[in-house]
Amino acid sequence: MNYFFDNIENVVLYFCIPILIGIFTFATPLILQTVSRVDDKYDSTLLAKLFLKDRICKCFIITFGISFVAIIIWILQIPRIIDLDFGIFNELLDNSASLILILSTILLIVTTCFILYLTYIFYIPKELTKRLKTQYKLLQNKNKIKDALIYFEGISKIFNYSTTKADEDLARQTYSIFKEVISDLIKIKSSNENVSIEEVCANIFEANEKLLKRERTTLSYLHDSSILGIFITDYNIKLSREMYMCLWLCLRQAVFYNNTEAIKGYWEVAHQYALNKQYDSQLNITNQKEIVDKFKEFHYALGGLLLYHKMYNVLKYIMSWTNTNPPTYTLVPSAMHEVIKMYMLISSDDNDRNFLYYEVHYPFIGIRGVKANDTICFWIKKYLAVLFLRQYTLTSYYVFDNKLQIPQSPNTISEKRIWSNRLDDFKKIIESIKNDSELLEGLGFDYMKNDEWFKEQNKETPLGLIESFKAKIKSELILARKNQSISESKLDEFKKSTKNILCPMFKQYQDFFNNKEITKDYNNFYLRGEYQVLDKQAYADDQEISYVDYDSFVANYVSLNFHQIAPTIFLCMQHEKYLLKEQDVWEVITKFSSSSMKDKLVIFSIGNNLSYFARFNNSIQNKDGEWSFKDIPIIDMQNRMNYLTNSFCILRKSDIPLLVFNTISEDVKSKYQLEEIDENYHLFVSILDVNQNQNIKDELMTEKNENVDTKAVVCVDFNAEIRCNKTAKVIQIQMYSQFKNKEQANSVDDVDYKWLN
Repeated sequence: MNYFFDNIENVVLYFCIPILIGIFTFATPLILQTVSRVDDKYDSTLLAKLFLKDRICKCFIITFGISFVAIIIWILQIPRIIDLDFGIFNELLDNSASLILILSTILLIVTTCFILYLTYIFYIPKELTKRLKTQYKLLQNKNKIKDALIYFEGISKIFNYSTTKADEDLARQTYSIFKEVISDLIKIKSSNENVSIEEVCANIFEANEKLLKRERTTLSYLHDSSILGIFITDYNIKLSREMYMCLWLCLRQAVFYNNTEAIKGYWEVAHQYALNKQYDSQLNITNQKEIVDKFKEFHYALGGLLLYHKMYNVLKYIMSWTNTNPPTYTLVPSAMHEVIKMYMLISSDDNDRNFLYYEVHYPFIGIRGVKANDTICFWIKKYLAVLFLRQYTLTSYYVFDNKLQIPQSPNTISEKRIWSNRLDDFKKIIESIKNDSELLEGLGFDYMKNDEWFKEQNKETPLGLIESFKAKIKSELILARKNQSISESKLDEFKKSTKNILCPMFKQYQDFFNNKEITKDYNNFYLRGEYQVLDKQAYADDQEISYVDYDSFVANYVSLNFHQIAPTIFLCMQHEKYLLKEQDVWEVITKFSSSSMKDKLVIFSIGNNLSYFARFNNSIQNKDGEWSFKDIPIIDMQNRMNYLTNSFCILRKSDIPLLVFNTISEDVKSKYQLEEIDENYHLFVSILDVNQNQNIKDELMTEKNENVDTKAVVCVDFNAEIRCNKTAKVIQIQMYSQFKNKEQANSVDDVDYKWLN
């Protein structure tokens, strides 16, 4: 040991220092050169960053720093700070600087060997791919998906390199790993929607573009659709919306570069994916709805994209490709009813397919702006029209296999009407295709230009088939409208609304006209309800259109009519009328308030804004909702919908009218099946289905001279009687308006103040 410490300085001077100087001189250029070479070789700064991020490189840099610090400490020869005797450890402490330098040198030599190994790995793509996969798996197992994605991106860069260099062996290795990693990420995404795969999609786009644009075609392992089919090689994976968008953009790249082979190759894989069925423990198909709904819609949109770009050769291929005999088509319809149902689904404007649905989910190249969604939707519909014509080319292999069989009509009236209207648009699209010679020839349908071919094949023409289906729907629509019944829920809503509208109004007028002493020698008139003939659909569950205020329409009409007629009771009294300007009105009323009759008088204000007048006239008071003018009570009838609007009717309290509600005759109740919904006012209602009441139906047909099978009689009835004394007198003072009144206004002196005595 003493010998070692006696020669430790020589070890440092002749071993450590030269080695450190050599490594210092060599290390920096090595790292910089490696980073530069990796960047140039793979055309990616990411792999250069991964080199610096590698644990070996980090250890080398740390050891490099420790060695540099150790040299400085050794050069400074700092003496011991604590001058104590530590026995056998005294020599270790005295030579600690040299020992640290020797140890750091040994570590640096070891890490330098590892950095050379790492450099070798980064220069050999196969070795680098294995290392990146290992690091990706380690992070994935620790559930650090976000950190693991950077290594996936590195793998994708090497895959792009293999594609560019046409390296068959490297392509096999990198594609297998690339595919395996993507499959893992898609499985994670399918089970956890919160995981984002945007970075994955970005790398897939780049890899797909490299593959589509490559000039060399010598690779046997990779084909142009290798990336396009990577999403659907695992039949147990349910594609998310994000995956669908990534796949769509990759397909759009293939269309942009006019790579027909890539699209054809993808279609074959997609056909097999759709053909595969997944079963649960009860042998129920679990993925059928996913395939029927979203996956097929996706490929109908793809057909529209191909049609928009006039890729007729590809369309012809995908419409006829199958790998079974008899042929099975999973991504195109096998029967006419599938085409029509999908057309109706594409044309629907429900919540799932709003005004941006197709623009967001299936963006087309070069279609932007406010009409983008409608334009994209049109091209998908046009592709469906092509598939409609394709049905005429298919062969039936079974007795009951009718390729031209139209679907069953929808169940509801509203859907029937919508289908009928949409068939008109579908017919126009088919007509435009039949007039497009380039399209028909490109698809091999040129023999369909003339309707003679359909006659020779003993098949109904496309337009004739649509017209037949439309006629069938219309006949069903007429029958459904006739036979539909009144909805119990809508009848209940009608009763409730009618009661809520009319009963408060009746109470208000009973408070106005409350003279219960009128029992004989009176004038009177009656107010009745309303019987209206309306569309039965307004009160049915199955409606073609939405009916606004169906439950309150008749009640509101009755209310309006009551407001117009009820105040005319004042015209049944002995009547004096004066037209006065506003300032004269209050002067006249003031004189009445000063007369000996003031305690016996009452004023009815009809259609006037008393709150407005009270701002300028302090004599108008409102206490607890009751108006008065200098102790004369004012009954505020805010009704502006009658002949006495803007009037003040002055009469004796003993001459106030009376409103009573009588019952309705039993014959009327029976005839219209009336139901009493309020006993106080004897308010009756009913909704009669004309088609179910022959007597009423006969009466209406005689009156209206039209078909009333789809009508309903909406009944709101009551028997209101308004009475007034035969000796009752009233002075009507109406506000003069130079715009409404043609006659001259009266003066204050024209009023006969003693007339009410």
